[in-house]
Amino acid sequence: MPATQQRPEPPSLEILHILCGNSLKGGAETVVREMMQLSLPGCRQRLWMHRGFSGPDQMTVNGGVAQYANLSIFHDLWHGVREAIALTRWIGGQRDFVLHAHSRVGIIAASIAGRILGLPVIHHCHTLPAHLWIYDALLRLCRGTRIFNSGKTRSHFKNLPSGGITVMPGVNHWPSPAPRNSGSVSRFVASGSFTQGKHLLELIDAFLIFSKNRDDTELHLYGSKEDDENAYEKMVLQSSKQSSAIKIHPWTEEWAAELRFNDIFVHLGNPESFGIVILEAFARGLRLVVLPDTFLEEIACSSLPDGITTIGSTDPNEICKGLKRSFAISPDTGWYDRRLQYAPLFGAAGKRESLQHLYLTIQQTSI
Repeated sequence: MPATQQRPEPPSLEILHILCGNSLKGGAETVVREMMQLSLPGCRQRLWMHRGFSGPDQMTVNGGVAQYANLSIFHDLWHGVREAIALTRWIGGQRDFVLHAHSRVGIIAASIAGRILGLPVIHHCHTLPAHLWIYDALLRLCRGTRIFNSGKTRSHFKNLPSGGITVMPGVNHWPSPAPRNSGSVSRFVASGSFTQGKHLLELIDAFLIFSKNRDDTELHLYGSKEDDENAYEKMVLQSSKQSSAIKIHPWTEEWAAELRFNDIFVHLGNPESFGIVILEAFARGLRLVVLPDTFLEEIACSSLPDGITTIGSTDPNEICKGLKRSFAISPDTGWYDRRLQYAPLFGAAGKRESLQHLYLTIQQTSI
C-alpha cells in the first residue's frame, strides 16, 4: 500500500493586520503587503479593511466601518472606537489572534479590542506622529508592544532600547538595475501620496526654475489618486499645468518598474520616518535627491553612498540647487552593484525571523 501522505498542519495563529480604510495606496500599505507575502510557518496573515474595500486577493477581511484611516486626531479617535466594536464582534471568542495595527485608526481599534478580548496587540509605527501621550496611553491599555520602522522613529517615540523592536521596511526581492532610457530627455521622478508633507508644489516650482529655457528635462509625479476630496492634489494638478514637461501619473504599486537608468529620483517628504519609495529607487541604482536625516544615513558607516544628493530645506531655490548638483553627476552602473551589499538588510529573511519570533513570543506570553 502506498504510504499515507500527511496533511500539513493548519495555521495555529492568525495575524490580523489592521490598516482600515477603503484604499491601499501609499507607503504603509506597501509595507503591509510586503509583510503578508512572507511565509511564516504556523501563522496565517490576513488584512482588516473597510467593508467597501475591493481587495486583490482572498486575504482581506472586509469588516471595517472607518472609511478613512488617518485624518484628524478627533476623527480617528471617534472612528477608532467604532472600528473596535466591529473588530470585537467579528473576532468573537476566537483566541489564536495577534492584532497587528498599522494606522492610527487601526492602533486605536486594536488597543480597545485587544484589551476587551485579551489578545496580544502590536503597534507598528510607520510615521512620526504628534500627540505621543495618546499612543503611550493606548499601549498601556492593551499591554502591547511596538515595532519601529527606523531608528529615527524609535527616537521620536523616546523609547528605551529594550522596548519594542526595529524592523525596517524592505523589498522582498531586490530589483534588477534600471534599464537605459530610450530617448534623450532626462527625467526627474517623484513618487508618493499627493499630500502636503511631500512638498510637491515646492518641487514643481523648483523644476520650473531649473527647466527655464531648456527642453531636455521632464518632471514625472507618481501618486495621483484622482480624489476629488483631496484639496492638495487639486493644487498639484493645477500647478502642473504650467509646463507640458510636467507629467502626472496615477498611483501604482509597480511605479518603480518604470524607472530608467538616467532618471533622478527626488523625495522631499518631511517629516518622514522612512520613505519606502527612496529605498525602491535606491535599489534600482539611480541618482537621488533627498532631505537630510533619512534611513540612508542610518545604513552608511561614514558617508552617504555614491549618487545621493542632500538638500537643506524645501525652499524651491534650495531644491533647484539640489536638482542642478544631481543633474551634473553622470549616472554610474557601478552604483547598483555597490548597493547590492544592502540587499540582505532589507530582504525577506531578516524580517521573517524577527516577525515570527515576535508573534510567537507575545502570543505565548498572553496565554
